[in-house]
Amino acid sequence: VFVHRRETAKALWAALSKTGIPAYGVHGEMDAPSREREIGQFRQDLGGVLVATMGVAGLGIDLSCAATAVFVDLDPVPGNLLQCEDRLWRPPQNAAVTVYYLALRGTVDEHVARIVVDKLDQHQLVLGAEAQSEGLRGALSAVSDGLAGEEAVIAALAALLDERTRAMA
Repeated sequence: VFVHRRETAKALWAALSKTGIPAYGVHGEMDAPSREREIGQFRQDLGGVLVATMGVAGLGIDLSCAATAVFVDLDPVPGNLLQCEDRLWRPPQNAAVTVYYLALRGTVDEHVARIVVDKLDQHQLVLGAEAQSEGLRGALSAVSDGLAGEEAVIAALAALLDERTRAMA
């Protein structure tokens, strides 16, 4: 699970831990050894969830052990979102990778999602770079209805985890 803000990472990490789902987390207030330890434990626990800020986990780490990425708290820079996705698309990844963008109607993320889509449209016009951003644009253009806040995010994550667990069985 990628988030933009540290507070969101801490809250989701704590909330997921209370559900019994093995949860690991990395954010900018942690020192490098603590981050490496959390990422290492996540890699070993195939049923766990890593909650990470994009600034810490968006570059230089290999998350190819995971096949699902969920973006909860969106960064307004499309390149940062795509860079985080790339953490899963690294050799030796041979599984299909699924990426979800959660943006609930009536939240700041709905507004940020629209900004990102507009930026992608401008990027396409200037550079003709449609292929890389088409999936991101499609995911962000479908803003979800539903409960706002932590409960909605936890419910959505639990549903995605359940879906992925059934698919692997």
